[in-house]
Amino acid sequence: MWWIGDIYYILKGDTMCEEVSRTCIKKHLLEQFGLEEAQIDALIPRFCTAMIQNQQELDTAIASAVMADIARAAHKIKGALLNLGLQGAGDCALTIEQAAKQESVSFDFSGVSGKLAEILRPLQQ
Repeated sequence: MWWIGDIYYILKGDTMCEEVSRTCIKKHLLEQFGLEEAQIDALIPRFCTAMIQNQQELDTAIASAVMADIARAAHKIKGALLNLGLQGAGDCALTIEQAAKQESVSFDFSGVSGKLAEILRPLQQ
């Protein structure tokens, strides 16, 4: 992951593959769903608020160590991210979801959740 200015870039191998920013989301929603800019401008703040709540839900589930709750929270985050065109961040949530479904005791749920929160931080500004 790279930090350039106020935008995080998720890295796959040695190449920059995804920008996590409101501008990137806006572009995706315009292209994929044909929404008007006013609709998108109203939608993005709601998404950001929901994502903060979803991240808190995931952190609570991780603290309780209930794998079904972890998987459910990560699944919710993954779906939201993929709908907004954030494949790399969605893949991060998918990793958490899969580890929880496999009831992995060696997986670093807190560490990966922290990285996901870091990736999404620009959206909270």
